Amino acid sequence: MTPGELFAKLWNQIDGQAGAIISVPWPGKQAREHIRLKAILSAAETFEVPQEIEDYLAGGNLDCICDASPDKLDQRAFVVMCALDSVAIDIHPSISTRAGGKAIVLSPLLTRMKQVRTVNGVYGEHGGWRTIPKGRLSKQRGNPEVDWASGANLETQFEYLTVLNAVSARYSVKIEVVPPRLSPLSGPPKTVGLAPIAEDADDLAFTPHKRGGRPYLDARPRDVDLLQTRLINSVTTLLDRGAELIVLPELVVPQETADVLATALKARPTPRPEAMIVCGSGLTTMAGDTGLHFNEAVVLNGYGLELFRQRKIHPFNMGNHRMRECGIPFADGCENRPHMEDIEPCTEIMVRDLTGVGRTMVAICEDLEQFDPIGDTVMATRPDWVITPVLDISQKPGRWTHQRSIELGRKTGAQFVVSCSASLTVRMEKAMRLSELSPGQMGLGMLYAGDSRRVKIVDASEDVSMPRTLVIDWKPDDWLGDNVTTVPRNRSGS
Repeated sequence: MTPGELFAKLWNQIDGQAGAIISVPWPGKQAREHIRLKAILSAAETFEVPQEIEDYLAGGNLDCICDASPDKLDQRAFVVMCALDSVAIDIHPSISTRAGGKAIVLSPLLTRMKQVRTVNGVYGEHGGWRTIPKGRLSKQRGNPEVDWASGANLETQFEYLTVLNAVSARYSVKIEVVPPRLSPLSGPPKTVGLAPIAEDADDLAFTPHKRGGRPYLDARPRDVDLLQTRLINSVTTLLDRGAELIVLPELVVPQETADVLATALKARPTPRPEAMIVCGSGLTTMAGDTGLHFNEAVVLNGYGLELFRQRKIHPFNMGNHRMRECGIPFADGCENRPHMEDIEPCTEIMVRDLTGVGRTMVAICEDLEQFDPIGDTVMATRPDWVITPVLDISQKPGRWTHQRSIELGRKTGAQFVVSCSASLTVRMEKAMRLSELSPGQMGLGMLYAGDSRRVKIVDASEDVSMPRTLVIDWKPDDWLGDNVTTVPRNRSGS
């Protein structure tokens, strides 16, 4: 059995008894055999778990004083997991592989673990439980609170390893390591670029209809060529202004437009490889099993090469009050009923480990709001970045995006970027163009730095360039003004 398989197996074995194992009066992590177990793993010459450790787990001797007695097999399982976690420090993505100019020399066992994870995205699997590096994967800034060793559950007991189980029978999680040659940045993004793309009331067409007696709402660019030109101009401007992470809104970049953008990026005379573009989202050209199309976000690097795609899982349900407020037409006879987004739901969550950037997820609009499965996946994988394109009214403190980002980010240290178009806001304000709105009415995005607990609402009035493009330095301590809030660190009542 490999180390990754063993860690997953032991997690599954003791998960239900974790509280009892952790809280009983015995040395636990400080068990005297921990040093011996770690030494055995560090010296292993093969990829298989050494027989000495297998014997110890079965109640055998270890040639040293052991605090976990032979009949306490669950305690022994916990000590072995702690030893596996300790040796995994040298292969954790957040740990520098060089110290003082000298590379860390990995044992054959750790070398092979690192290779397997690079190819498969996981260190090993057992019974559906997958062993992965514990997020976050990039070095954290500041001095965030951590939950390591607090609580009576396994999730908080290990620093470098964790497990990912199937979130539910309905959804699957696909975790992959993006090859370093495709990864856009050598470190976390220092600047974030936003652009509404759909700036005015009529930039998006809202078409209601009924099917099977139920009202649905279709939203897509009214003039694809117009928004395509604006998209390319916006992304080009943001790249020229130094944006490293560009995030665009929901339902403004259909698949054909994303393909055109990729081609344009590849043709740039002065490419910006050190950038990542989350192309908002839009409808796919290919339909799903029901004949409907997916709402899909494409993620590109600065060369225009695809890093991954994420399809929306939960269609939104726009309430009749919001539709009336924004002047959106109703399906016949459905003036008092909410209208469901007319898309094919996806059942797969993509988690990507990007060298430098860290672990990244895309949660399209309603997917961030629904805890199952995105919230569960964020809690389990602890990503560095959660990127959320939305179709929403102006982003303000207290909006659902604000609340959900704080709820998940304060527990995981994850960093959230929300990007919103302006069409619904302009409609709600009974205007025709974004330029008619006043400062404070044009919240086009929200940034939340989970490791510093600071939130910034990005207002379009911060930049009046055309097309509107905004570049924000990812320096939470320097975020100033009325649109910045700090989430208290007081954990009482949490």
